[in-house]
Amino acid sequence: MKINLAKSAGLCFGVKRALRITHEAAKKGGKVYMLGDLVHNEEVIKEISELGIKKIKRLRPGRGNRSLLIQAHGAGVKIFNQARLLGYKIIDATCPMVKEIHRKVKEAEKKTIKLSLLAMRSMMRCRELLAKSTILL
Repeated sequence: MKINLAKSAGLCFGVKRALRITHEAAKKGGKVYMLGDLVHNEEVIKEISELGIKKIKRLRPGRGNRSLLIQAHGAGVKIFNQARLLGYKIIDATCPMVKEIHRKVKEAEKKTIKLSLLAMRSMMRCRELLAKSTILL
């Protein structure tokens, strides 16, 4: 059996960008946290853990130099606001393409265009899109 690997195999530019931002954050020092995984790739998750970046389940009050790393698939406005209120510095690694989708959804809502999203409710990027809009699922 012959297996051909596609030229485009590997990480997309949004994930590569998020990883670059993650490495830069780790080099700067301080405590860096993320809610969930940066991306859906076990090797990348292990690499991030080895950099000392901690995955947390919820934001907590605290002091000192600490940051919240936003995943490549983004986060809802509530997460950004809550993190700032609790004293986290935001490091936004959201993929520019994801940000563009969020911008287009907001633009459509301002025009009172009703949107529907057909997707798995559990997908993080879908949950974050829903958190930023009044989109119907």
